[in-house]
Amino acid sequence: MSRLCLTQSLEFCLGGMANVISVILLTRVHCQNLINNNQEKQHEAIILPGSL
Repeated sequence: MSRLCLTQSLEFCLGGMANVISVILLTRVHCQNLINNNQEKQHEAIILPGSL
């Protein structure tokens, strides 16, 4: 019983870490794309106040 609990909690912990890592990576990629897009369109972009 305790061994099954340990296995399940370990899987849950690893799964949670994997989710966090994937979210961080996706966020970094998304931010990098936004930065690249902003640099490309900087000359024609109008930044509205409060849009960030």
